[in-house]
Amino acid sequence: MFRLKHTTPIAYAQPLFRLFAAFNELSGRYSKNKDNYYTPSTLNDRTREIFDRGELEAQTAYQELLDMGVANEMARFAHLYRFYTRFFMTISLRHMMEFVDIAGLSTKHNHTEFWDIQDIYREIIKYWAPWAYQAMENKPIKRNLLFVDEAIKEARMKKTETAYIRSESILNMGEVKLLEFFGNEQMMLERLDDFPIPLRAFGHGGMTFYIKMPIFVFRQWVRHRYGTFSEPTVDYDRIVEKNEFYVPERFRKQIGHVGSYTYMDMDDQENGRARKLLTEHINRQKEEYKRLRTLGLSAEMAAMNLPYCFFIPVYWTVNLESLMNFFSLRVDGHAQAEIRKYAEIIWKMCSAEFPRYAKIFSRNIYFGDQMTIKNFRPE
Repeated sequence: MFRLKHTTPIAYAQPLFRLFAAFNELSGRYSKNKDNYYTPSTLNDRTREIFDRGELEAQTAYQELLDMGVANEMARFAHLYRFYTRFFMTISLRHMMEFVDIAGLSTKHNHTEFWDIQDIYREIIKYWAPWAYQAMENKPIKRNLLFVDEAIKEARMKKTETAYIRSESILNMGEVKLLEFFGNEQMMLERLDDFPIPLRAFGHGGMTFYIKMPIFVFRQWVRHRYGTFSEPTVDYDRIVEKNEFYVPERFRKQIGHVGSYTYMDMDDQENGRARKLLTEHINRQKEEYKRLRTLGLSAEMAAMNLPYCFFIPVYWTVNLESLMNFFSLRVDGHAQAEIRKYAEIIWKMCSAEFPRYAKIFSRNIYFGDQMTIKNFRPE
C-alpha cells in the first residue's frame, strides 16, 4: 500500500477520486482557500493573461463574499475550476500499477496535463517496489482503450430515448431521474440471516439514476465509494451558452465552530448583494471562456477558468446497502443544503420502490439526525 499526499488542481482531483483507493480530503466547507490557482504550463502569453486576470477576479470575489459573511461552503462558488485541493490517497500497489498501465485512452483530459501523473506514479513504483516495477516492465499489460470512441459512436447511431420511472427538478437547472430499479425486496429480507453482516442482503437490489448537479455537489457525492458513476463528457460550450451555473436563491451565513456549525439565511439586502456579486463574476468568466476558445484553447482547458458552480450530468448505479450510508450522511441536517436536497429526492424515490426496506432502514439503521429523517419516514 502507498499513502500519498496530493496537492492538485480540483479539475484533476475529480478523476483521481474515481480510482480504487481511499481518500481523506481537506474540506472547503470549513476551511478558507486563498492559495494561488493552477496555471497550465502550455499556455501562450495571450491565454496566460486571461488566466491571470481570471484568478485575480476570482480571489477578489471570494474574499468579498467572505467579508459579507457568506458561509465558506458557498463563498467557494467564486473560485475557478483550477484551485488547489489537498488530500491523502491510500492505494494498493496493484491498483496503482493498473492506473499507470492505462494507454491509448481518448478522453477530455487529453488536452491537459492530467496524464503526467502517470509518470509520477511510475517513478514511485520504481523506487519503492523495484521488483514489481521490473515485472511490470518485462510483461506489461497495456489496457488500450482506443476502442471506446468507436463503440460510443456505434451506440449513438442506434440511440433510443432513455425512459425514466420518476423525475424531479431541483435547484432551478438540476434534476434527478430514476431510470431503473432492480432486486426482489422479499428475497432481500429473507436473506437477512447472512452471517456475519446481515445488511449485505440489501446488496442484491439497487437503483440507477440520471442526475444533473452542480460540480461542487458531485465532488462531495463521488466520495461515496460504493457505487458506479459514469460522468459523460461535459459540454462546456453548452454550459456557457445556456448559462448552466448555480446561483443560490438564498445565501447562508456560517455560525459556530468546526463540528458544530449552524447556518442562517442572509437577509434580503445581504442576499441581493451576494447574488449580484456572484452573477457578475460568472458572466465575466463566461466571456473570458469565449475568448479562450476563440484563441484556440480546448474546452477542457478553457473550462478551468469557469467558476466552481456549473452543472454536470452524472449516471449513478448504487445498491441498497450502500444507500444506507449515503442517506445517513446526506439526509442528515449537517450535510450541505444543496446535496441534502438531492438526497431527499432520492430517499423519496427509494422509499416508493422499496417501502419495507425504507421502514427498516429509517427505524433501525439510520445514524444521522433523527429530527431530519422523521420528516421522510414511511408509515
